[in-house]
Amino acid sequence: MIYDIADRESFNQAKELYNSLIKPTEGTFLSTYLVGNKLDLVQKDAGKRQVSKEEGEEYARSIDFDFIELSVKADADNNV
Repeated sequence: MIYDIADRESFNQAKELYNSLIKPTEGTFLSTYLVGNKLDLVQKDAGKRQVSKEEGEEYARSIDFDFIELSVKADADNNV
């Protein structure tokens, strides 16, 4: 599940996606990550960040997901 760290609404939509699609599969093994994307934007201008890393980590823990922040644009070779 991926969201834009510079867009609060995308984080809210990720939460809605979890509740509607993923939560109903509880008890089924899924390898799941919460991914904060567009790290390159906030590294250039911290004022663009709308979702803190800590908030992303906390939410990921609460739903038993692993967590990572990255930039798909800057790190096109990331393997999550």
